[in-house]
Amino acid sequence: MKRFLFGLCLLFIACSNREQAQDPIVAQIEDQPVYASTFSRAMMDRLRFSPVEVQDTPELRRQVIDDIACRRRCAAKALQAGLQRRAEFCKAMAAESTVVILHGLWQEEIGRTASPETIPEEQVQDAFRKMSMKWHVRHLFADHKREIDSLYARLSSGDSFDALARSGIKDSTLQSSAGDLGVLSWGDLDDLRLEEAVFNLSVGSYSKPVESKYGWHILYLQNLTYHPLLTEQEYLVKRPSIRNQLWRRRLNQASDERIQALMRSKNVRMNVPLIIELEKAQRRLKNNGLLSFQDITQVADLPLQTLLQERQSARLAVYDGGQWTVADFSRHLHTVSPEILQRSLYRAVAVSLRNYFLLKIASEKGIDRLPMVRREIDDKRQHLLSASYLAAYADTCSLDETDEMRYYQKHKHRFLADREMSVFEILLASEKEAYRLRAMINNEKEFRDLARRYTLRPGLRESEGYLGLLKRSDYGEISLAAFQQKPGAVRGPVVKTKDGYSLIMVADSRDLYIPFEQARKTIQQNLQQEKRAWAWQKLLHEVSLESHVVLKPALYEAVLSPDSGKAL
Repeated sequence: MKRFLFGLCLLFIACSNREQAQDPIVAQIEDQPVYASTFSRAMMDRLRFSPVEVQDTPELRRQVIDDIACRRRCAAKALQAGLQRRAEFCKAMAAESTVVILHGLWQEEIGRTASPETIPEEQVQDAFRKMSMKWHVRHLFADHKREIDSLYARLSSGDSFDALARSGIKDSTLQSSAGDLGVLSWGDLDDLRLEEAVFNLSVGSYSKPVESKYGWHILYLQNLTYHPLLTEQEYLVKRPSIRNQLWRRRLNQASDERIQALMRSKNVRMNVPLIIELEKAQRRLKNNGLLSFQDITQVADLPLQTLLQERQSARLAVYDGGQWTVADFSRHLHTVSPEILQRSLYRAVAVSLRNYFLLKIASEKGIDRLPMVRREIDDKRQHLLSASYLAAYADTCSLDETDEMRYYQKHKHRFLADREMSVFEILLASEKEAYRLRAMINNEKEFRDLARRYTLRPGLRESEGYLGLLKRSDYGEISLAAFQQKPGAVRGPVVKTKDGYSLIMVADSRDLYIPFEQARKTIQQNLQQEKRAWAWQKLLHEVSLESHVVLKPALYEAVLSPDSGKAL
């Protein structure tokens, strides 16, 4: 979670309005500019998806520029190969463009409407107070109001919350946990209506039906705990971040209210019976997997699309001035996230219609013509093109001995066979005595002096407890513990053995690796499994050597700050 939160950062570009917006150039790649916004998105991806926690350094920033250079080279080769004409690329590009345009509309209508400084001090203090509380919450969930009203009526007539949570919810995960949302802290619920409903509950009570952006809920407070009171000093430290979080939540709430007002103004009426019928048919499909962006180059024909083709003219919803048919829904599937499509067809239909309205507004406002929006769409296009080229390249490129040796050197830790270790030991009769001596040791000399005085191992006082040059399996529990110990550590672990309690020190060690020739077959298998990642490294190596990259001072002067953006 810490790495994920650290990864959620964007380059902050100060701007007072659209005309004055600044997007400085941070590098030139083959005479083509790299703008700060492009760099920030690439940096965000690097931080978010890195398998290990990484820090923002000048070296990392240079690596990100190299990634962009490689992506541009791959995108150019994809265009030469005509990959942009593939149907799966067009679908993925339409989906990505929709997200960018909706975010641009959000920035224009809501994102610029306020600042953190407008949050009243009393709201910050109230949020700080709530941070000392923990709510254990369960809920009943339904896609539309008719279902949640039915559940609420059953609760009111005496049905138990637990029984309804296990039988009245369609989601299998929620059923198995009896609707348990876990123990929540302030800020965990990103919908203010849900949070307000929870805060107003007493332990053992449930709320009236509450609508959120996810659907309808009945919330039940299982337990409430208080932590020690927070101090004034803690408040002063946390106040800026709390104010920023409240500001972002206010913007998100304004976005939700804007969408609700839009849907009310259109007087949308959903054809619930038809949607339920289609949803049941969808669940009967053996494979109900939908759009997946884990591999954006492979968007297969969907089982859902086949199902929808049979009812193209049927009306899923009507609104003032028009109707939303199955055919309309099919054409706008790319505007709905895979998660929503898999979770609820009702919600997917509503979101597709909502996005249709929003995209019309965005078109009228010319959102897609804004420089920052056009630039981000171009970044998405290059990313998709480079991914398409990488997939094709990985399938055709051959891996030679140089690649295998490079893999061996990069992942050498995987081929650690054993370790030769110079091990010293002090054998003692009791665990208490072992820990007492352990606390007295600060260097190797002190360890050896204590071994000469205290070790019970026969014949080892003269050699200051030296057991010899050991490998992992040479001396039972002692050598196994030494293998896991940091070489050169002056305070070793206390190990219980058949002879007593051993205090161990590893004075020196040498790693023993499986020879390359013996590891080669495993390396070849691993490279085949990781072929696309390794192909990217090959391309990156080539581009880094060939590309003309000029770094600008702005690359290192840029400041990273949390992103407050949200699409409508």
